Amino acid sequence: MKKHSKASAAFVLAAVMMTASVVTACGSTGTKADESTDQTSQTEQTGEAVKDEQPSDTEETSAKASEESTETASDAAVDTASDASDTEDEQSTDASKDQQNAAADQEESQSDAEAVTSSEAQEQTAEPSYHIVILQTGKNASLTQAAEGFEEHFPALLAGETAACDVQLLSEIEDPDAWLSELEESGVDLIVAGGSGALEELLDIEDIPILGMAVTDYAAALGNSKITASGVTGRNVSGTSDYVASDEKAELLHTFLPDAVHVGLLYCKNDRNASAEAAEISGLLKKMGYRVREFGSADSEGLIDAAKAAVDDSDVIYIPNDNAAAEQADAIGEIAIGAGVPVITGDEGLCRTCGTVTVSADYHDLGEKTAEMAFDILKNQTDISGMKIIQTEETVRKYNERNCGILGIAVPEDFTPVDQ
Repeated sequence: MKKHSKASAAFVLAAVMMTASVVTACGSTGTKADESTDQTSQTEQTGEAVKDEQPSDTEETSAKASEESTETASDAAVDTASDASDTEDEQSTDASKDQQNAAADQEESQSDAEAVTSSEAQEQTAEPSYHIVILQTGKNASLTQAAEGFEEHFPALLAGETAACDVQLLSEIEDPDAWLSELEESGVDLIVAGGSGALEELLDIEDIPILGMAVTDYAAALGNSKITASGVTGRNVSGTSDYVASDEKAELLHTFLPDAVHVGLLYCKNDRNASAEAAEISGLLKKMGYRVREFGSADSEGLIDAAKAAVDDSDVIYIPNDNAAAEQADAIGEIAIGAGVPVITGDEGLCRTCGTVTVSADYHDLGEKTAEMAFDILKNQTDISGMKIIQTEETVRKYNERNCGILGIAVPEDFTPVDQ
């Protein structure tokens, strides 16, 4: 584009010069009619003709200025057009680069997304290193808290390996015998029994390691089997216990309700652990001068009627660690708190709904300790038959803020509210 513009400028300049030349030639033309004049006149005329042929300095300067102005304007026009063309070229190049960069970014993002999807797919399809089944006795807040502690802690111990943990509620299994048969043939590496009811259901399994989790009394759960003084069962069963000394719970009742006289024990008679705990605390309370009456039931449904009878004959009700009571905790709470009768519970889960105060095991901590035992069995190949049952070391002192408020019970500062 620059070459075409400069050629036009040169053409204009040539035209200007040709015009000037023509004007000059026309001004210098003479005639033969003046030949009769004298020499002096001829000389003057000749001088004037010569003078006319040569342009003045002003005319020459003006012509040059005109030429330079024309050439400058032409060059400016050429440069402006060239700059505009260059700008268009640069803009076009930048736009092209932006499009290329955007396409590259999109392609990279798509590649990354495909890589993540592929990685997730591999993780989902990869076989876990270990397969664990957690059989929980029923809907029990404390046992659920223990299971959560296990599921959170065990994978952290594996350091790169994976584990599949399947949680099953015993109360929701329609055919326990068929389920157990399938379990034995499934190739499961370890079974965790949450609560005494689940452990009792698994006693016929001999080839798979079984860890009890938050089982109060192993001797009772195992059918009064002999357990060594160090807490070894000698078979494919070990685990953790949520047992808290009954004298500590009896003292709790006396501290909060010093004027109480009649104590009702509410529990399911078919729960071996609950029955054992009820018998133990009953003897302690009688020694402390309380009148104790038991309100037992054969199953969870019968506990509703038992609770109604207990509130009519008790100043305070005590419920031990009882899975059947845990399933009816909401109903028991409505009956007892509605009648103005406080409830002391054997675990934190019961206290959340129907209780007022409790001294309880830390169930999340029990779940973590059970996970550590599972790691020793599966990873370190520790023989479960020689593993000691771990008793709870961490206890919590908690109260139900809502129920205590309704009943007007003052709570000491060292107690913390339960999660509701």
